[in-house]
Amino acid sequence: MEAQKFNTRVLKKLKRSLEDDPSTDLSSVLPQSYSKRLKLLKEQGTNARGRRLLKLTGAVSCQGETKLAEEAEIKETIAIKSDSIRLADSVRDVTIVHPLSCEVENLFDTKIDTDLSTQLRQIIANGEVLWRSSGCSGHAVVKCDSDVVVKIVPRLEDYTEYDTLEYLDEHASTIPVPKPLGLLASKDTGCLLFLVKHELSRQRKSLARAQPSTASASSGKLKKKRGVNSFGSSSNKRQKRSMAADMGKFNRKDISAFFQQTALIPKDFYQPEDIYGTFSERCSIDDPATILLLTRLFFGTGSPNSFDQLSKICTTLRQNQDLPTPQATNSLRQVVQALDILDVQFSVTSVLRRYFLVSLKTHRMKLEEERQYSSSVRTRKVSRQLANISENGQSQTVSILDRADTQALRKMMEEAYPDLQLTRRTRGGPVNEYQRKLAALKERIRCGRNWKILQEKFGPSILLLIPSRDEYTISDSDVEKLSLPVLETLIEVLSEYRGAFLEAVCSKVSQIVAAIEDRRNLDKRYKFENITGATLKKERPDSSCFIEYCELNTDDHPRDPAESDDGSQGLTRVAVEEG
Repeated sequence: MEAQKFNTRVLKKLKRSLEDDPSTDLSSVLPQSYSKRLKLLKEQGTNARGRRLLKLTGAVSCQGETKLAEEAEIKETIAIKSDSIRLADSVRDVTIVHPLSCEVENLFDTKIDTDLSTQLRQIIANGEVLWRSSGCSGHAVVKCDSDVVVKIVPRLEDYTEYDTLEYLDEHASTIPVPKPLGLLASKDTGCLLFLVKHELSRQRKSLARAQPSTASASSGKLKKKRGVNSFGSSSNKRQKRSMAADMGKFNRKDISAFFQQTALIPKDFYQPEDIYGTFSERCSIDDPATILLLTRLFFGTGSPNSFDQLSKICTTLRQNQDLPTPQATNSLRQVVQALDILDVQFSVTSVLRRYFLVSLKTHRMKLEEERQYSSSVRTRKVSRQLANISENGQSQTVSILDRADTQALRKMMEEAYPDLQLTRRTRGGPVNEYQRKLAALKERIRCGRNWKILQEKFGPSILLLIPSRDEYTISDSDVEKLSLPVLETLIEVLSEYRGAFLEAVCSKVSQIVAAIEDRRNLDKRYKFENITGATLKKERPDSSCFIEYCELNTDDHPRDPAESDDGSQGLTRVAVEEG
């Protein structure tokens, strides 16, 4: 019995060591007196004298091993700390080559342009050295926090690596490479900042599942035809399978609490725990926050709340009044009403922004296709052509045979900012206005990617039916940050469980999108505009009533302000300039 307990403890110790480092030397983990102690346990386990002797020898041995282990750990910690400090000392006079992302900016205590070099040295000194080149001591990778790492490269003169990763992130995000977050350069070193921890694990899992995903996508269409009845009800077989998902990956109470607090989901509809389990099973990530976001998007898209938001948006676009301005004499009621008006205006702005981002992404794709064709023709005729540009009065040259995406971006900058002159990015120089505008344009194009994919799948109307900053706590930035594999999972589950309803309602709402785009027929009202928000929210999700509510109202009587659950109809009277 005692020998069994001893071996069990040793196995637990070995398991912990393997989890920390799979390549560890197992012989170093075993107790030095393992064989003697095990033999003594077997021979003297039931003998009191033997147990006393074992206790004495074991205690002495354990004390010695513990002391040696502590000393080794202290030495290792000092060595690692000294290593990161030496790396930090090599960073001097830092300048920004590629703009830093929000994840990197959050690492700094103050504004990033305030003593950037000192702050970066502190971050590296406090970081964990993940890898260091044996041939070049200054070449290393340092972990800054749970998600961000910095790659330090001595005498970095070529930025091709960063440019390549940036291109892959935008055009081939399923390839498992780090996500670029910014590039800094100093006199002797270059610092490439990456987001790696979760992104790589997600992408590798998605690649491992790439083959069956195609089959499941096609079979999903068949399941949708066979298993989905009216609007939102599926076969019992699918519900049982989703309920059998791995419940160990999330806390059922936490998921239920979020939806129960807001009373969003009725008992006769899909339940949050089941949908969360479905996403956990199908998604290529292990991040509970992202899975919860997908669950909120599943229930929020085309929800009763989204129709309440749509009603306010339509009424707002129809009005032509000025936004409220703060006055010292404003009463409490006026202040609250003004905030209500601005909340509605925020929803209007968010929805319109989605459409403009999709339009921007479309322009980029069209220009890139044109440049790809023209480049293939030009390379057969011209070996090399150079275009002159000017910076600080000095003539410079830039290749017009750049990649198609680079040429497309340059063309977009010319059309968007005709007064800004194209300038070459110089190593160690400050980021000029052109580079700042270019970085902002690239970020907007990135933000438009997911909205465009959703629009291509469900139609333009879907962008009106995703709630913004309401009880579902869905923000546009969260949707825009979803990786392609995760977004594809969301679309797959939405199509499988709620595809029939979303297809029907998007078809009806398309006339509203057309009215917004051409700025005509905005005076016509829809039935849902004459129904109070409280009444809309009481409807069952995916009810056929919402399809009827999208019809034009023949009795054009606006809802009575006294019946509005929002306190005042004034909150929908927000100015949006037409034209």
